[in-house]
Amino acid sequence: MLFAAQLITAHYHHEMVELRQLRYFVAVAETLHFRRAAERLLITQPALSHQIASLEHQLGVRLLDRDRRHVELTPAGQVLLDAIRPALAQSAQALAAARWAGGITSHAIRLAYPIDAERVVRLLLDGLRERQPDIWVADYHLQTAHAAAALADGSIDAAFLPQPADGSLAWIPLRPGQLVVWLPAQHPLAAVRGPLELSHMADQPLLAPAPDVAPGYRAMLAWVCHLGGFRPDLVDLDPTARRTAGELARLVAAGRGLLLTASDPATPLPEIWVGRVALPATRGPGLGLAWRRRGSSAQVQALADLMADNQPFAPEPEPTRANVRRPARLP
Repeated sequence: MLFAAQLITAHYHHEMVELRQLRYFVAVAETLHFRRAAERLLITQPALSHQIASLEHQLGVRLLDRDRRHVELTPAGQVLLDAIRPALAQSAQALAAARWAGGITSHAIRLAYPIDAERVVRLLLDGLRERQPDIWVADYHLQTAHAAAALADGSIDAAFLPQPADGSLAWIPLRPGQLVVWLPAQHPLAAVRGPLELSHMADQPLLAPAPDVAPGYRAMLAWVCHLGGFRPDLVDLDPTARRTAGELARLVAAGRGLLLTASDPATPLPEIWVGRVALPATRGPGLGLAWRRRGSSAQVQALADLMADNQPFAPEPEPTRANVRRPARLP
C-alpha cells in the first residue's frame, strides 16, 4: 500500500510540472548562471530560484548543484535537459501551427523556393526552428517567376530568387562572392598552382559546425557543393568547443579535415595553407533569399540573419578590461 501511494504521489507531482518551469530550467542549464538566465527570461532571480527549487521538489531529484560561485548540472539534470529541449521545441511548433491554422500570421513566414533548393532551405529552416521554435514556416514549391510575382503582390513574405532588379527588395545570395580553403601546410593540394577546383574537395573531409550551431554556413556549403556536383563529406565539430579561427586552424593543421570559408582569414594563420577555390558556374542566375525591405516581419529578418551568418567560426570577443593583458611595467 505504501509503494502504491508513493507511485500515485509521484504521478500527481509529475502532472503538476508546467512547461514554464521546464523552460526556466533549460535557461539555467544553458547559461549555468541564475542571474543571466533570469535576465534572458525577463524575471527576477529570486522568482527563478523558487521555480527551479519547486521543479526539483516535484520531480524528487536534484537537477543542479549550486553554490555562490558555481552552477553545475547533476546527472539527472543532464538527462532532463537532453530530453526536454526537443519536447519544448515540438510544443512551441504545435502552438505556432495552431495559430497559423486559426488565421494568426504574426508568428509565421510564408516562404517560396524552387524544388532544386529544397535541401538547402531545409537546413536553414531546421536551424531557424532550433533557435526560434515559436515561428511557423509555411513553405511552397514555386518556380522563380511565380515566386517573384507572389512576393510582389504580398502573397508570400520571402522567396529564393535570382537577384531582383526591384530596389524595394533585399537579397542575400546563396553562392558567396569567393571561396577559400584552409589546408594543412603539407597537404598535396597545397602544391597546386592557381585556384583549386571545387571538385578537389569531393573526396576530402570538410570540417563544419553542427547543424544547430551554424545553419547559415551549412546551407552555403551544401549549395556550393551542389553546384559542384557532389555532397560534401562533413566532419561535425564539437558543438561545445570554441569556434575561433585559431582553434579551427589548429584542427585543420592536425589533419581533422579541410575548411571552406567565404572570406580570407582576418589574421595570418602560420600553421596552415590558405588558397583560393574556383567557384562553380551556375546554370542561369544564382539564387538568393529575397524579401521586402519595408514592412517585413521580425521572423523574416531572423531568417535573413541566419542565412547571412555563413562563416564556420564565431566572431572573436571584443577586448574588455577583464580580458586585456596589460604590459608589465619596466623596473
